[in-house]
Amino acid sequence: MKGESTSREALTGQGFWIWNTEEMIDMIEWMRDYNQSVPENKKVQFIGIDTQMVALDLAYKKVEGFIEKTNNNGLLKVEVDSLFHKLRKNPDRNDMSSQRQKLYTLLSYLFVNEVKLIHQTSKQEYFYILADLRKIIQGVEVGDRKFKKNIDFNIRDEYMAQTVLDVLQNEKPGTKMVLWAHNFHIGKNPEAYVNGYKQPLGSVLKRYIGEKKYYAIGFSTSKGSFQARNYSVKEKKTGGIASFTLPPATEGSLDWYFAQTKKDIFFINFRNTSQSNAINNFLFNKKRSTYTVGSTWTFDYSEPAKSKIEPGKYFDGMIFIKETSRATLTPAGQKEIDSRLNK
Repeated sequence: MKGESTSREALTGQGFWIWNTEEMIDMIEWMRDYNQSVPENKKVQFIGIDTQMVALDLAYKKVEGFIEKTNNNGLLKVEVDSLFHKLRKNPDRNDMSSQRQKLYTLLSYLFVNEVKLIHQTSKQEYFYILADLRKIIQGVEVGDRKFKKNIDFNIRDEYMAQTVLDVLQNEKPGTKMVLWAHNFHIGKNPEAYVNGYKQPLGSVLKRYIGEKKYYAIGFSTSKGSFQARNYSVKEKKTGGIASFTLPPATEGSLDWYFAQTKKDIFFINFRNTSQSNAINNFLFNKKRSTYTVGSTWTFDYSEPAKSKIEPGKYFDGMIFIKETSRATLTPAGQKEIDSRLNK
């Protein structure tokens, strides 16, 4: 938060419309005001950890510049500018084998020539470039449908977990992180599916750092509205942003039970060891349905998607908000949606 750009420019730079909302602008502005009022050791950071093929322009630019500056002997046979140009232009995600192979050739070149490259630049710059290239490779592997067919785990969530740990390892000991993602990414049940694959982000983090250091919080709501891209089942085509209604939660669902408390908002800690047997049975011994919608939904179905979960196996606690309301896209967020529709 050094004031080098506006909050809207910073938010747009992350490249994913779903976060490009007025509510996120409010949070970033709050963070900026907060950081200006506290000492350095109390300041908070806002760091992206998702693994995507979008928002990598700065990484492309830095790697291109590094290769141009250091490859004076012509040892590298990969045409980096041409490769990155193809990746920027949304290549055929059904098979990206060629691009992946060239990226690994580039990675090998950087590793084999570590001493030379550090001598030409600096140790810090060299390792920053390796990190940038790693994120590019991870994005391509997550986007490559052919590559993912040979994998029986959630590679996107695995890479997100690695990024989280990489961020924490570069901070001072004891640093805490609030990780914000969809319920099913946050969930700690390794048998749960996210986008067709087991082992969500939360379960991977629990495996790496242990149960005590990872506390998974889920969200629940019983009615309201949300925004998503509208998918036409008949045309098999995704359209623009639409507002969808959440009807009152179905009797017997997890959301419905929470609504019976008559509280508008509350937090429940599942790790409370003094809970009664009845509460433990509710949390751990029966699956209950809960609203779960991602970035895309459709008016062709009568109501939003639901999934059945044993809440205590997925989360360590949950926040319930009785009535939710849709987010508001920023003009830049709407512009990104429009650009996707025109492709």
